Amino acid sequence: MTGIKFPELEQLERIIGQLGDRAQTEVVERIQHQDHEFPIHCITLGSNRPDVPVLAFFGGVHGLEKIGSEVILSYMETISQLLDWDQEFLSRLEKSGWFLCLSLTPSAFIWALAAMATASI
Repeated sequence: MTGIKFPELEQLERIIGQLGDRAQTEVVERIQHQDHEFPIHCITLGSNRPDVPVLAFFGGVHGLEKIGSEVILSYMETISQLLDWDQEFLSRLEKSGWFLCLSLTPSAFIWALAAMATASI
């Protein structure tokens, strides 16, 4: 199995690198499509206490509707920068948990890329 990189996956992996040890990251699943394998990344920020509220973001549920992933990726970029200097944001993270999971159907992203390439011919 090989993994194809598509722009959203590359951006997500770059953001994960920027977050470093300030977030917990996990590949919760690997989706196989034809002879390719795609990771499903989930990122957890903030408190992991069971008594705090949790805010969850999901994007890329439908690979053809990329706007959901693009909005969450953009927000994750902002979060990675806020972690560097925003004390209020850090304080909020101590009292809440954040869960972000993207590209739930990564094979659809590849299908969309192929469809766009075919349409442009």
